[in-house]
Amino acid sequence: KMIITTILVWLSVVCKSQETKIDLSSQWKFSTGDSLQWAEPAYIDSHWLTLKPAIKWNQQNVSYSGFAWYRYKVTISRGILNSSALKDTLAIRLGKIDDYDQVFLNGKFIGENGTTTSYPSMTFNHGSTCRNVPREYKLAANDPRINWDRKNVIAIRVFGNHGGGGLYSDPFFIKAADLTRYVSIDYQSSDFDFNSPTSVSKTMKLLNSSRIVSYNGQWTYQVVNEETGQTVVSKSTSLNLLPNASLPVTCSFSVNPDSVYVLKYSFVENQTGTAVSAKQEVPYILSPEPGLAPQINYPRLYGARPNSPFLFTIPASGEKPMRYSAKGLPQGLVLDATRGIISGKAGKAGVYKVKFDVTNRHGHSSETIVFKIGDTLALTPPMGWNTYYPWRIAIKEKHITDAAEAFMSKALPSHGYSYINLDEGWEGTRDNDGILQPNKNFPDMKKLADFVHNCGLKIGIYSSPGPLCCGGNVGSYQYEEIDPKTWADWGIDYLKYDLCSYESKVMKDHSLTETQKPFLVMHEALKKVNRDIVYSLCQYGLNDVWKWGPAVGGNLWRTTRDINDVWEMVCRIGFEQQAQLYPFAKRGHWNDPDMLVVGWNGGVKKLRPSRLTPSEQYTYISLWSLLSAPLIVGGDVTRLNDFTTRLLTNDEVISIDQDTLGIQARRIIKNGTIQIWQKPLSNGSWAVGIFNLGETFSVTKVNWSDLQLPENLKVFDVWRKKPLGSFFENFTAKIPSHGVILLKVYSN
Repeated sequence: KMIITTILVWLSVVCKSQETKIDLSSQWKFSTGDSLQWAEPAYIDSHWLTLKPAIKWNQQNVSYSGFAWYRYKVTISRGILNSSALKDTLAIRLGKIDDYDQVFLNGKFIGENGTTTSYPSMTFNHGSTCRNVPREYKLAANDPRINWDRKNVIAIRVFGNHGGGGLYSDPFFIKAADLTRYVSIDYQSSDFDFNSPTSVSKTMKLLNSSRIVSYNGQWTYQVVNEETGQTVVSKSTSLNLLPNASLPVTCSFSVNPDSVYVLKYSFVENQTGTAVSAKQEVPYILSPEPGLAPQINYPRLYGARPNSPFLFTIPASGEKPMRYSAKGLPQGLVLDATRGIISGKAGKAGVYKVKFDVTNRHGHSSETIVFKIGDTLALTPPMGWNTYYPWRIAIKEKHITDAAEAFMSKALPSHGYSYINLDEGWEGTRDNDGILQPNKNFPDMKKLADFVHNCGLKIGIYSSPGPLCCGGNVGSYQYEEIDPKTWADWGIDYLKYDLCSYESKVMKDHSLTETQKPFLVMHEALKKVNRDIVYSLCQYGLNDVWKWGPAVGGNLWRTTRDINDVWEMVCRIGFEQQAQLYPFAKRGHWNDPDMLVVGWNGGVKKLRPSRLTPSEQYTYISLWSLLSAPLIVGGDVTRLNDFTTRLLTNDEVISIDQDTLGIQARRIIKNGTIQIWQKPLSNGSWAVGIFNLGETFSVTKVNWSDLQLPENLKVFDVWRKKPLGSFFENFTAKIPSHGVILLKVYSN
């Protein structure tokens, strides 16, 4: 017995010494509500629910918004340090969170995930980019908050909003920190470079933040075909990563433009075999380059009020110079024949079918654009750009002028983009007459508006019905009559009106009447100015704004909180929250699921390329176009690369968004990770989006009968602008992970 006992003890010690990770993925205790006592180790939680940590609470039959807590009891063995070269740091990995959290170990605070340190008040910026990202908390091995070789209690205080939230996504574990404490791969500060359609390179930085430790290891990168799983490129080289060093590394390879590839890269340290790794989907450009011959694009329906200043740029692509002509312009409007800009004032209400002709040395294009002079603006969803996601509230005049010039250099107006919109950050103080003056970063707002108008573009502005805007700048509360007059004098064409502090400081309650009131007040004021100002309601979908937005004059209304460039967020907002809103979109009144966070964004101090994969970005733009959503770009347009430019300027895709029927797509099929959305178009065809929300490449057969479509259809690949032929009864789509096949289908 003594021998057996000795062996068992020895095995226990060996197993402990070899243990590298403590799994935390089993069920956690969970309770809705809020009490800081629930962080204490002695608290008895046996009566709480049990939930899986990798799945949000609303997916486990808990429908709840507000504070909730998770608790987990675990013994932390010192043996996990033995396999680490560092042995000085413990890492606790807790998946992702929706929306925000505080984490406690044995009753002591160890970290938080959100945009503010003002816990426990939990006053969040709901546009945080901290939501939905992997969370890891590190503690020194000698930290007194750790109970080594004894029971520990991890408690997580969570705030979840809109009926769902909590912990989700793998992995959940405790392990010793390794070289990843110091070594990282910076791949977000640079784009992929295309030397040709088939030749790609990507330069990133291998970083060592340790001031004393150097690492020798192997840098390896592989290029894998996503559909076949075949590795088409694999290269490796030895590197010596010195202390406090930044070492550039370049991956160069060739690709087939018709395939989707993933670039995998890693640094493996020689002594311990520990790896730092990451992967990225390689951008693939589906849209053909625009031709040199003229082509009149979209929108082809435009609304304006009689006797208001009129500005419209003919959306025509092709090699410059081009000549423009028009037949049937409303009286009072003038066409600049060399720039394609129409200005003036339309004196008489009516519907005018204007035939435009555009010519250059390669040919000509003729199309009819309908001008409807009446009382409804935004007859198709607005297209443009907004300052918020790249610059937050630190905006300057130069951001606006640079964006307008970038619009021109990238020919975005040729594809229908027309608004340059300021978000919060332009506001200064009110003068003795109550007129809100811009701050020092905007010395002359009228001059700025004139500059934008001279480019053939329109300019938008931002305010709040509250005394303060979301970032603390002055709002329009009690100055609703004055501000629209000021904006009209400056030449403003678009207003984003953000609820912000009105909700907490002015609203008596969340009744429908109280929710509508501030937006109705501004609507009445806007009607009194002699300027067309598109009215964008930003109040996050409260009280089903889509049902009453038109009644308060809204041309568009936010249906959700702020978006960000995280796949889970795009899915939640796009696929979950918009599916039932199709009855409420129509010409002049649009559901707005927020901006297109593509290209470089992330805030003025940390601009980076979008975290969405190329396939996810194709899905994003495709779904927004099917939804008849405003196409307002949220990235830095001065840094548009070829991929993002082609993503934003495919006229076949834009034609779906700008279709004159103004009907929002419906989700017809939801089968596991496959969703199919369908939208009728004004020419009698249908737009069909086949989406793969799964993690692997999918081959999906679509039966026309399931979509209630005719049996024999012609099929057109929208992104590739390519006819695919006639298909009887069904169509088979090959779709990358998180990707889309966007089609137009026609009766034969």
